[in-house]
Amino acid sequence: MLSAATSVIDPRDGQAVRAVDVLAPIPDDFRLESGERLGQSVVRARLHGPEGAPVVIVAGGISSGRCPWRTLDGAPGWWADVVRPGGPIDLDRLQVLAFDFAPDGETDPLTLTTRDQARLLALVLSHAGVDRAAAFIGSSYGGMVGLAFA
Repeated sequence: MLSAATSVIDPRDGQAVRAVDVLAPIPDDFRLESGERLGQSVVRARLHGPEGAPVVIVAGGISSGRCPWRTLDGAPGWWADVVRPGGPIDLDRLQVLAFDFAPDGETDPLTLTTRDQARLLALVLSHAGVDRAAAFIGSSYGGMVGLAFA
């Protein structure tokens, strides 16, 4: 499911930035490399930035998630100094896609690999209708997910 586009306000100048939540269903037959079944039913992601702009995937450390710039209530995200309007990853020119790593906190921790996370990202991209990413920028664990995704 894609949520209706909403706006998040940039506290620096009051500019509204488009945000769309993506809830990508995980198929019943999806298995981790370990053979285990992931207990969650969806992968959560968010797209920030202008519709139709090139998509850049950002993935941070294990504690990052779908809010690199701002949460929907305006609180700073995990990479707000980098992902922002006019910033190095410019939300005026790019769409940024970030996702929550599995497990979702409601399910027991399992043996997940970076390849499992990359396969979940592929589900998100397919569900969001993103055929191509302009770039993948990963740091720490997210960098390893990017290598697995490549």
